Amino acid sequence: MSWPRAALLLVSSSSRTGPVEGLISLAHEARARGIDARFGGDTAGRGENLGEHLAEAGVPWEMDLRLSRKLRPLDVLRDARLLSRWAQSGRFDVLHA
Repeated sequence: MSWPRAALLLVSSSSRTGPVEGLISLAHEARARGIDARFGGDTAGRGENLGEHLAEAGVPWEMDLRLSRKLRPLDVLRDARLLSRWAQSGRFDVLHA
């Protein structure tokens, strides 16, 4: 498979239920098909321990992103710059939000 090679699945949530649950499942299935699928979720808030659920599913978590559910302008700016760099460098073929 030549495309996509790597996907980053993003959600601004620190809960493992709702959209996060679906993205973890999607990332797990994508990884089973040879795609380097990774997860990006809220690392700024206090929520459930997503790390355990991601590890159980075999999905890496991009902890460099904040993706806060609360509006924090500096976090938004930082995340936008980081995502822009990753997109320009080709680190990820797909950014799914």
